[in-house]
Formats: sequence, C-alpha cells, structure tokens
Amino acid sequence: MFTDAGHPVAFADVKKTPEGRSRGFAIVAMEDASSAEAAAEALNQSDLGGRRINVRRFNTEQREQRE
Repeated sequence: MFTDAGHPVAFADVKKTPEGRSRGFAIVAMEDASSAEAAAEALNQSDLGGRRINVRRFNTEQREQRE
C-alpha cells in the first residue's frame, strides 16, 4: 500500500491497551519528505479492509522547532 508512494523504511503498530490490542493507528516512516507527502495525498481516506483510513504527514522539523 505505502510502497506505491515511495519507500517505507519503518512501521510501528501502536498497541497500548492492557490486552495488547491495537489502538487503531500505526506509524509509517518514509524514506524522504516527498514520499511522505505522496503517501498522505494518495492514501488519505482510502479503504483498508473495509475501513476508511486517515493518512497524515507528521512533520518532525516543526516539532523540533517547538521544543
């Protein structure tokens, strides 16, 4: 799915419930900013296993400037 937009380099399924179930979101790190932007544009509001997904680009540069 994400490989259509570029090269994903890492994936994390966030599991924080006491039962170890998924919280319903994951983090995908892309190789570069243009791949991340392409993935967000192409995949946001797409269907995954019968569920609509939200894909947003997390900007680490903006976060670093706030800290």
